Amino acid sequence: MPLKIYVTLKGGFKIQLNKMKFNVILEQDEDNMWIVECPSIPGCISQGETKEEALNNIKDAIIACLEVRAELGYTLIF
Repeated sequence: MPLKIYVTLKGGFKIQLNKMKFNVILEQDEDNMWIVECPSIPGCISQGETKEEALNNIKDAIIACLEVRAELGYTLIF
């Protein structure tokens, strides 16, 4: 069964993230860390020592970024 991830938006609305898809850019830096960015959400960047860790971390970052944007009243259009 897939994990259901929800973000609560301003006004109590919820969106289910596991149905949303985000493109990410994954690159290895000069220190061999994996840097991952979600270009559709400005400033949404994470990292990890492995590709898998970086990709798991960006999921958390996407959730956090969407929650903050919703709290600030920013439009969530993808």
